[in-house]
Amino acid sequence: RARAEALCDGLHSDPDAEYVKVIEIDASTIRPMVALPGDPGNGLYMDELGDEPVRIDVAYAGSCTAGKKEDMDMYAAVLKDARAQGYRVHPDVKL
Repeated sequence: RARAEALCDGLHSDPDAEYVKVIEIDASTIRPMVALPGDPGNGLYMDELGDEPVRIDVAYAGSCTAGKKEDMDMYAAVLKDARAQGYRVHPDVKL
């Protein structure tokens, strides 16, 4: 949790911001998914795939709405943190 919170350092609402509603989500309850081509809704939950390996050809960090600098900075921070933990992108995966 501390690592995830550190990735958000510097992200703050305006001091006078007003909210219609605050929604809190426990990220530990979010099931990991793998997306299939064609549509953002075309995905499978990883825990439903069984023991069969899933080939990942392309990994994408972003959204379909825009690629703001702040978003790219956050993706870079996540990748940097993963690399520091010893994770690597497989050579066959286009990132």
